[in-house]
Amino acid sequence: MLNQRLQLSDEIEGLTVESCCVAELAARFHGGPIPAKFALTEVGGRVVCLDFEERESGSAPAVSRAAAGRHPSN
Repeated sequence: MLNQRLQLSDEIEGLTVESCCVAELAARFHGGPIPAKFALTEVGGRVVCLDFEERESGSAPAVSRAAAGRHPSN
């Protein structure tokens, strides 16, 4: 899972928007906030959106709220 390729919504200094991976984000931000709105990846033939926006105190963590949709080529 750490080698899963991501397409970021926003540029992050030192990372390529089109070819970032989960391990790079984890190493760089050490579990802290990620300065992007979201990332897209493909899992099991479906496009998955990982939402990185911060939530109000007491709400569910943003990354656990992933929205999945059909890949356009399917």
